[in-house]
Amino acid sequence: YILSTGEVGFTGKVGFISAFVKYWKENKIKLTEMAISQHNLIFLDTQGKVYSISFANCFTPRDDEPLKKNVKLLQFSKDSKITSIVAGSDYIVALSERGEVYTCGKDQHGALGHGALKEQVTPMQITFPTKSKIIKIAAKHSVTVCLDSTGAVYTFGKGDHGQLGHGDSENQCWPKHVTPLPTIVDITTSGEHTACLSDNGKVYTFGLNESSVLGYYTEEEYQATPKQIKSIKNLNVVTLAASKHVSLFGTSDGHIYSCGSLHGRGLGYSQSRHVLTGPILTHEFHELRERLLCVAKGKG
Repeated sequence: YILSTGEVGFTGKVGFISAFVKYWKENKIKLTEMAISQHNLIFLDTQGKVYSISFANCFTPRDDEPLKKNVKLLQFSKDSKITSIVAGSDYIVALSERGEVYTCGKDQHGALGHGALKEQVTPMQITFPTKSKIIKIAAKHSVTVCLDSTGAVYTFGKGDHGQLGHGDSENQCWPKHVTPLPTIVDITTSGEHTACLSDNGKVYTFGLNESSVLGYYTEEEYQATPKQIKSIKNLNVVTLAASKHVSLFGTSDGHIYSCGSLHGRGLGYSQSRHVLTGPILTHEFHELRERLLCVAKGKG
């Protein structure tokens, strides 16, 4: 986790904790974001610099063992200040202040967006079929989603379950515009399904519909084009999140709605009759009094 002071902390049984935290303090590096891929921890600092450390180098035998040689500073184009980072299975996506998107790592199914299925050691800028500035990025497993300043959504990577929203189950090695969609203001993906939030608070989903995670019934196992969740069309959704089995939607009045399943418990359908009802109010959060800013979802 990252504190408001820019310091990083860890929970769990990890032998490098004290040395790792000490490294950031000694170098006066204040962190703002963190992302985790299959093999790396990635950090973004207040200066727009991105650091990567391999899990293989994390478990040091002594807390005082030098970490400097293990922390890698990623090199971007000159004067590119990075403002956001996300990670897929084994790759990194970075968004710059100018709206540029960079990726590096292993290119599985075209998730790097460069048109070539090969490893990219250093960050490389993606070419989009638009001149508009990219303002938000999302990634999971082998799927990358980008949102531009006009509200258009671009996806690339693995598309076997329609999670790219292009009407098929094909992979995409280049960014491709998702249509039809209204003006979008937020995006999220689980790697198997994707959700988009419009400027008027409506939610559109596509991809694998396991456990009714899309929020509506589909005759096929997946939905390959964007479809609105009609059961929550009268709610003003302001934030969303997705994992493999659960989708979460936060409203302006501080309520959280969910669909899918969690540890075998239905969240968006009637277990007794097994009839899909769409996202339902998560009662544990019904008494939330503060304005909801965001929701997040972990594995499962």
